[in-house]
Amino acid sequence: MYILSIILFFAYTWSFGFGFSLLARESEDFLERNIMRIGIGLGSVITFGLLLNLLRIPIDWRIYLLASILLVCLRAYIRYKKEANVLKIPKFSINLFSAIVLVLFFMSFYMYAKGEKQHSRKPPLGFTIQTLTRLHTICFWA
Repeated sequence: MYILSIILFFAYTWSFGFGFSLLARESEDFLERNIMRIGIGLGSVITFGLLLNLLRIPIDWRIYLLASILLVCLRAYIRYKKEANVLKIPKFSINLFSAIVLVLFFMSFYMYAKGEKQHSRKPPLGFTIQTLTRLHTICFWA
């Protein structure tokens, strides 16, 4: 069940970002364009939730789903009014630098997710994060 909520979260963020990406210039790079849509969607989902809270509308997943579907339909309607070919398939191209950034992101995410305990038993120079933090605190407040 938790997988479904993660899938819905990314569907909401992508579709909100897709709907509001008219406000920004879209990149030619496929990866950058979709990451920007997710980023714009994150901000707009939070703003939409605050707006619902201010209007005293209960925050429910069905409301988010309806709003995200409406935004995608609105964007398709705007595209239909501008040009005749609504269902054109965008060009799929990934920049080398975008791929490198994505690999670095997943490497650092792996380090954050697994934590300090997954590394070797004896860290280099014998210091752990906790001892370095204590040492920094002692030196800072001394």
